[in-house]
Amino acid sequence: MKRNWIALAFFSLLTIAAQAQTSEGTIVYEMKVNLHRNLPPERESMKSMIPEFMTQRMQLAFNANESVYKPVEEDDDDMQSGSGGRGGMMRWMRNMGSTYLNFQTQQWLELREFMGKKFLIEDTLKVRSWKFEDEEKTINGYACKKATMEDEFMNRKVQVVAWYADQLLAPVGPDRFHSLPGTVLEVNVNDDFVVFRPVSISTKTPAKADLKAPSEGKKVTRAEFQKIVEERMKEMGAQGGGMMMRRGGN
Repeated sequence: MKRNWIALAFFSLLTIAAQAQTSEGTIVYEMKVNLHRNLPPERESMKSMIPEFMTQRMQLAFNANESVYKPVEEDDDDMQSGSGGRGGMMRWMRNMGSTYLNFQTQQWLELREFMGKKFLIEDTLKVRSWKFEDEEKTINGYACKKATMEDEFMNRKVQVVAWYADQLLAPVGPDRFHSLPGTVLEVNVNDDFVVFRPVSISTKTPAKADLKAPSEGKKVTRAEFQKIVEERMKEMGAQGGGMMMRRGGN
């Protein structure tokens, strides 16, 4: 009798473990950016004009083959920041657009808004050069493993630390941090310059609307979009324009 009870408990644990693994779901991340971190000495005075930190909630909906990453709609009062003006930076956060990845077709589509115009960047999914580490930690109840890489983020060479959960089988993650043997739950860029952390994790099947690839905007390559941005920023520089943060490629 005792032996039967042990066997039943063992198989029950196996069943629970199997059920716990999933390839679909929705994760809401908090992205926190240190706006003071990389200000050059000649712009030190800007620290009194902008908050030290800005946060934005981002949603990642995914299944085994595709994902969509986009900002969560929030009221101004819900946008967390330090003291100082924040309207322009909040608008930049909201205009980051959505990113669609298809791991079967290697398709990358990114909707971006720049100077009041929408662009649809067409690109291909690239393999990330991750280095696997021995460290582990628990995030929101999920056992996570550590991976690192050197990357380019906001036009700077940066060190990236990612924590992924192989219990969540899809190779997805926030922003362009993906292609690991599990779902990336946390990312730290250059020792807290930019940090992504999960606010909520759901393993329910995402709504079809949340996995819809963006289709609006002028179709351009990433190189063409970067050229448009650089030319416009040069014009603004000549007119005394301000600072803008840009993300790198995939």
